[in-house]
Amino acid sequence: MALMVYMSVIVFASGEPSSPNPLENWLFEATLPGIDEELFFRGVAVVVASQAFPQLRFNIPQWIAPFTITTGMFTLLHLFALSHGHISFHWFSTLVGVLPITLGLYVIRYRTGSVFSGMVAHNMANLTNVFLTTS
Repeated sequence: MALMVYMSVIVFASGEPSSPNPLENWLFEATLPGIDEELFFRGVAVVVASQAFPQLRFNIPQWIAPFTITTGMFTLLHLFALSHGHISFHWFSTLVGVLPITLGLYVIRYRTGSVFSGMVAHNMANLTNVFLTTS
């Protein structure tokens, strides 16, 4: 719920909504990003990073390495967008919009121990964005 509220604030603060989205965009945002991104970033990548860095020095908590690696990868992935054959770089919207949501999704994964909760939250945040930006 907090991620949906945060997404709403970001969309309203960013200004004018975009053009209407077709039904396929709604269906895509309701399913695929949450499933594939959560399975990879908060599923496989967290496990691999945890095994690659089983114990850190200087009493640093074990979850710091997987958190930093997966959050960095997810954020970097969302820095660039391909639209109509052009690649664009969105550093501000990524910093303000994606990074906090990424942090929230990692907290959900860490606290619940499940990727499924993150999938639901991820898809709800994406649907909130689509709903608010559809004219």
